[in-house]
Amino acid sequence: MRLIWLPTTARIFAGFVGGYALSAVVALFLAKALPAVRLETVLAGAMIGFVVNVVAIIWAFAARTATRACLGIFVPCVALGAISHIVR
Repeated sequence: MRLIWLPTTARIFAGFVGGYALSAVVALFLAKALPAVRLETVLAGAMIGFVVNVVAIIWAFAARTATRACLGIFVPCVALGAISHIVR
């Protein structure tokens, strides 16, 4: 028996939960990496994080497979998290 609902559930999970995690990591990375006043970098990171969240949701449903959708969100999340841990 083929589970039809599993890829869709994986895409929903990757889009919403992974998109939220990715937007948080992007906001953190930009807050640390941008060369400006701390308040401005935090606000810029937060605003760009909203855009990243929407793009991640779109990516999760536009990817060819559910595995590619999950990896396309998980890999940048881990990479930016590691880089933001190293910066400053």
